[in-house]
Amino acid sequence: MLKDEFFRDLELKLKALPAYEREQILRVYEDLFNKAAENGKDEREVAESLGYRPSPNPISFKPTLAAEAHEAPLENTPRNLFAAVALALFNLIFVLPPVLAVAIVLMLLASGSLLIIAVSVLIWFFPILPLAELPHFFLSLLLFGFGLLCAVSSAFLVKFCIVILAKYIRINVNLIRGQ
Repeated sequence: MLKDEFFRDLELKLKALPAYEREQILRVYEDLFNKAAENGKDEREVAESLGYRPSPNPISFKPTLAAEAHEAPLENTPRNLFAAVALALFNLIFVLPPVLAVAIVLMLLASGSLLIIAVSVLIWFFPILPLAELPHFFLSLLLFGFGLLCAVSSAFLVKFCIVILAKYIRINVNLIRGQ
């Protein structure tokens, strides 16, 4: 009986996951229960070892927020249509130009860092100034380090911008859904 309650609660908590992932997880837990039964363990011991505590009032269980959002029906109402059109216009006029500007700046930063690294290598192999070898080495080392610093910072900035853009898209989807 405890095993059935465990799986019922687990299914409710995994409701936000896709069906194939949910089935895979349930199969793994089913195998754990079966192997424990073969080794002579009680269902209660297995459930408690997995961190399950039966709730005194099973009716009071509330699904997670992600499960509620995933199960929320998407209705084709005039309000949703108006929200989608208004958001599309707003994004086209006010959001797209700064996003494109930031994307161009990030591409320039990345390509500039690669150019600085290439110049540092060229300075080492083809000295421009008629100086001794040691200043060329330090100049190329300095430029190489600066190029790497720019490349790493541009990678972090790109990752940060992608996270911000994903959050903004999620907000737009929730506005259209009316949540």
